[in-house]
Amino acid sequence: MKNKNTAQFEKTVFQTIQNHGLFDHCTGIVAAVSGGPDSMALLHFLIKNLPQYPIVVAHIHHGLRAQADAEQQMVQEYCRINRVPFYAHQANIRQTKSPGTSIEQYARTVRYAFFEQIRTQHQFSHIATAHNADDSTETFFLDLLRGCGTARTIQPKRLTPNGAVLIRPFIQIPKSATETYCNQNQVPFALDQTNFENCCTRNKLRNDILPQLRQINPNLNQTINRFSQIAQTDDYFLNEQAAKLFKQASENGQLHIKKLRKAHDAVLSRVVRDYTAQRGVQISYPITRQIIQIIRGKSSCAETDIGQNLKVQRCYDMLRIRSDNDPPLSPIACRKLFAGPNILDDNRILLLDYTPTKADIPKEYITDLYVRSPKQADTIKLRRRGTKTLKKLFIDSKVPRELRSQIPVIEYQGKVIYVFGFGSDECCSADSEGYKVSVFSRKTK
Repeated sequence: MKNKNTAQFEKTVFQTIQNHGLFDHCTGIVAAVSGGPDSMALLHFLIKNLPQYPIVVAHIHHGLRAQADAEQQMVQEYCRINRVPFYAHQANIRQTKSPGTSIEQYARTVRYAFFEQIRTQHQFSHIATAHNADDSTETFFLDLLRGCGTARTIQPKRLTPNGAVLIRPFIQIPKSATETYCNQNQVPFALDQTNFENCCTRNKLRNDILPQLRQINPNLNQTINRFSQIAQTDDYFLNEQAAKLFKQASENGQLHIKKLRKAHDAVLSRVVRDYTAQRGVQISYPITRQIIQIIRGKSSCAETDIGQNLKVQRCYDMLRIRSDNDPPLSPIACRKLFAGPNILDDNRILLLDYTPTKADIPKEYITDLYVRSPKQADTIKLRRRGTKTLKKLFIDSKVPRELRSQIPVIEYQGKVIYVFGFGSDECCSADSEGYKVSVFSRKTK
């Protein structure tokens, strides 16, 4: 016969499962198990109550604590006894993380990459983690402190960019209840002593601030969850719209500016955050706003730092993320231009489109046009702006140095007559018959 506490615990979990359809269309579960009371309780619950679903365990050894070896052995032994396939990965976080990257964020990225690897290997649909109600409350306040724009609780179910169903069956369970559940069901677990040290913001929240708030409101978890649920319907709709837009705008790890800029800020901000999250970076609200300004701005070349040695860059009609460690962008090789589409080395297309008026380039120039990257000594006399070197033009317009080689320059008989994004030389009549210049990304399979 079940202990009363155990019975109530499992009843609450089953309600969460039913209310959110956590195991709908489930073909198998990758259980993320660290060895703590939360994840060991989850593993026990899955084995005991959901035998109809295949289960494998994925365990990460972060290489950060002396106790990690013993914790891995404990989880492995529990899996052996219960005949559950066990997979472990030694991450060595401190040795492999990039400079400027937080250990916590990098560890999370490594964990989920491993979970996805095991899921794909087994062709399973679900990844289950043991996030609980306390974790959700902590995440809510962390978002507030980071200024993320939207403070969110952890949702019971979501679809990852790789198509996995990520579920949290314990999200309505307080953390204290998982330890009790393990003790009542003879489930071994290990306590991570670093959780009790105020070594990071989450721990300070958990150990100092939230206990004080619970003195004011003992039902803090429920209050925060209710607050979050009020906005969940709207948030779900906006996330849906953002996912559609993200898919439409994505190409080879970049985003099409033109497909983004008409979106409402509420949708666009989600696209931006999802985009940077793919590189393991959770950005603050101010940085989100900076990126939106880049998308909506007139400057065709702009960038902003997002941390972890990464930059979000706009290069004409594309938005991309580049690392400080990436090799420099290749310059545009000099080549002759013809009327119609001209394919550049980086798969962009430079189009010379005939127009009877207001041409960028007069029609008589078409016989001797060349495109290339800017050179140090290049100058141009723009209408109503006087003669300037291209270097001075780019500096005044705040074009990032590493993006300047990507600006197409068109010359006629050795003279620069057009700089993309800035316009034509004064020698090109504003009302003449000729060709309009446009540059856009070439669709690739």
